[in-house]
Amino acid sequence: MRNLYCTLQASGSADVARVPESEAAGTFVAHVVVSDPDEGRNGRFDCALGADSGPAENSFRLMSVGEGEYQLLTAAMLDREQGDEYRLSVICEDGGQPPLVSSARLLVQVRLIIINFIVIMSAAAASSAQLLQRNRAMFCII
Repeated sequence: MRNLYCTLQASGSADVARVPESEAAGTFVAHVVVSDPDEGRNGRFDCALGADSGPAENSFRLMSVGEGEYQLLTAAMLDREQGDEYRLSVICEDGGQPPLVSSARLLVQVRLIIINFIVIMSAAAASSAQLLQRNRAMFCII
């Protein structure tokens, strides 16, 4: 039996992942499952990450988390100014002769982080203000 399957599951959908910019390296992007029902050398496989487009070099990495399972993680903090979309491929090849190859593609979109501000001004001291960040979406000037 000569079959090799590679599938991706991202948090956004099966083929699109959305990652906030400025997240730390190691941020989860997608789960990769690889299966090969063959035995012996034909049942062993290696997977690699490729970039179809976008400046993906050194931006993502594959980490093995078990037999036939990988996590696609960020390898560095992503910056929308360097690239707001990455088209990635996970390519797996078994040890058979000839080797079977299976791949799965994923679009990674880098989301802009908007920090919402709340400005609270005291009526007694109109020249002083308190600025709070990372609150629910609202903007208020009193």
